[in-house]
Amino acid sequence: MPPETKIGVFPWQSSDLFEAINTARALRRFKPDPVPDEVLSKILEAGIRAPSGSSEQTWLFVVVKDPEQRRKLGEVYRKGGGILMAHTPTGSSPSIWIRSRTTS
Repeated sequence: MPPETKIGVFPWQSSDLFEAINTARALRRFKPDPVPDEVLSKILEAGIRAPSGSSEQTWLFVVVKDPEQRRKLGEVYRKGGGILMAHTPTGSSPSIWIRSRTTS
C-alpha cells in the first residue's frame, strides 16, 4: 500500500484530492524539456486505473519522444481541429455537437 494511502479514508475525504481538483489548470504551452521515464510511468499507471464509461477502458496510450514525430503529430492535430471547427455549428461546442450527432 502506498505510504500516502490511509486505511479507512476514502479518496473524496482527502484534502489532497480537492486541492488537486481546485488547482488544476489547462495547459496550452508546454516546456521543451523531456518528461522523465519515471514520471511517464506514473502518469500512464494513473490513466490505466482511471474510471471509464461502463468500465470499458477503451483507451490507447502512445508515448512519442522523438521531437520530429511530435511536431508532425501536432500538425495533424491542428489540421483535424480546424476541420472539426469548420463543421461545427456557430456558437456550439464541438464535443457537444459530436455527442449529439453520434448518439441520435
